[in-house]
Amino acid sequence: MLLIESANKIEKATEFKFAKFRFYLQPLEKIYLPRYKGSVLRGGFGNIFKKTVCMNSVWDCDKCLLQEKCVYSYIFETPLPQNL
Repeated sequence: MLLIESANKIEKATEFKFAKFRFYLQPLEKIYLPRYKGSVLRGGFGNIFKKTVCMNSVWDCDKCLLQEKCVYSYIFETPLPQNL
């Protein structure tokens, strides 16, 4: 039984997909960003990304029936596994 479980874990590990993206942003006018620019950029990208892909007019991922299949929820609001 342990051998089967190990084989299943190895099989799942080989399904790992990874992508690397690089964005170059140039403001149209002078802007002042806070010290932690990453939060601003992540929040701005997340907002636009959600507007683009969200099919739920309520915008509440916790109540959405598509949460488990939604790319926005997967990236920005991944639910904790139930066995934790």
